[in-house]
Amino acid sequence: MYAKQVLSADGTRLYEPIDDFDRELYKIAEGRLAERRQELVLPRGELDDGHNTRQATRWNYRSWGQFFNARQLYSLGLLGASIRDLSPSPEREALAALFSGVLEFNNLFCSFKGEGTGAVRHMFSHHILKPERTPLEAHPWGTPASSGAFSTLYQSRIIRALEYKQRPHDLIPDGDGSDRRFGLSGPLEFDLGTADEFTSGAVDIYVSHGSSASFDLPDSSVDLVITDPPFMDNVHYSELADFFHAWLQQIRPFEGYPNDIDTTRNSEEVQSADPVEFGKAIASVWKECSRLLKDSGILAFTFHQARIAGWLELVKALEAAGLVVTAVQPVKAEMSTSTVKSSAADPSNLDSIVVCRPVGYADPAAKNIEQAELRAVSGLRECQQANVKVGFADVESVVRGSILSLYTSPANEIPLDALATAADGAVSRAAAALEIRSNRT
Repeated sequence: MYAKQVLSADGTRLYEPIDDFDRELYKIAEGRLAERRQELVLPRGELDDGHNTRQATRWNYRSWGQFFNARQLYSLGLLGASIRDLSPSPEREALAALFSGVLEFNNLFCSFKGEGTGAVRHMFSHHILKPERTPLEAHPWGTPASSGAFSTLYQSRIIRALEYKQRPHDLIPDGDGSDRRFGLSGPLEFDLGTADEFTSGAVDIYVSHGSSASFDLPDSSVDLVITDPPFMDNVHYSELADFFHAWLQQIRPFEGYPNDIDTTRNSEEVQSADPVEFGKAIASVWKECSRLLKDSGILAFTFHQARIAGWLELVKALEAAGLVVTAVQPVKAEMSTSTVKSSAADPSNLDSIVVCRPVGYADPAAKNIEQAELRAVSGLRECQQANVKVGFADVESVVRGSILSLYTSPANEIPLDALATAADGAVSRAAAALEIRSNRT
């Protein structure tokens, strides 16, 4: 420790050096952690080797407990134990979810973001396990001026979610901005039930968690499937999720939570840096979606992948499942302040919304390579005209996706490798037409 931010009585923030008072406080926390360790909820488990965990193990992090200092472990351990000891209820589940959010802002992988937008840059602002040379230790419970603290996140997340549930609002276009409109949607009150109860109409909602390659719903029973699949190798979600699981397995937020395993990784997850393995996994999901969809049904999902291998595996899997791409629409994805973008040579700012219909009931928007290229450039130019920044990686992803999607059409006679060659050529033409250059050396 070398500096601290102090909140004065009148609400102003002051910066002061660390003194003996601060060092003594930390020693007290260390002592209490040692004395009360057995009664606290503390993270357990080692980091298994993986794409994201390797980012931390290279710096000699071996256990999830090493992501926190002694005072953070003691403070969070008290909070976790308090939630663990509550009687089972929806409120207890909500507080456990809130506790997960607090973990993001209170660990040694957090840094100082600055004044004005919340001082804490949480650990997943970069979607990786990135150790900080100068970590920021925040206030776990929080003051009215804190960011990422239990008390402040309670107001900004739990209370706001409850208010929205009781009185939903919709955003309506209003000139260059939007207007928040109430009364268009009713309160979110539904009856949950089993798959059979949902299919028979006895309940409004059925929730399932597990592999997306297997649902217990009947054939041709679904009107619309909306999903956000992993972008092949960008983020290995289960590896990052283990950071939370290390704590939650002891809190056990709900009955049936897997508290007897040390990892959330699963052999059926759709996540692999190997394009072939990614293709096999996503193919199983699209096959199940095809089984579930009615003839008039729609599958819509978002996707971004600058590597052409990701798009190749994606369209092969869709074609094998009998799903035809009817539209590829670029939309703004990342936040303007995303550190993922600011650190990349060619940062991505857009995702593609890919719309599919069952074969035999689909009319692709583009019938040939030229039409697909023109539609891609038109969509990207619309983004530019709306003051949405379009980078070279966005051009690569959107143009390649648009042209490769022709492979899913029953009328297509062009081999996939020929479409891939045409897509690469179209990227260069599109970038020139949009006046976009790559920053890669």
